[in-house]
Amino acid sequence: MRASVFLVMLIWTMYRFERLEHAIRISEHFYSYTGTTAGLAYMLAIAELLLLTAFVLGMAPRTTYGIVFLVQAISTFSFHAQYPRLCEPADIQFFAA
Repeated sequence: MRASVFLVMLIWTMYRFERLEHAIRISEHFYSYTGTTAGLAYMLAIAELLLLTAFVLGMAPRTTYGIVFLVQAISTFSFHAQYPRLCEPADIQFFAA
């Protein structure tokens, strides 16, 4: 299970490096972060990558599991406005992602 959580979160973390501007727009829209700079976005992505590496290696399990759970919970609940409309055609792709 740890490996599957790692892989899913790794894809999103690598996406932040690949399409930084889009990742910043997502942060501003869904997480209400305003004024995120490219440098800050890179630092957050690097921190998340380090966290995921420690998580998959089983380092400090109580801490890394807790932080990964918290990050995943924030990501899940920040999209709460989208959930009632998931059956609308425009949101099917969003739900699949």
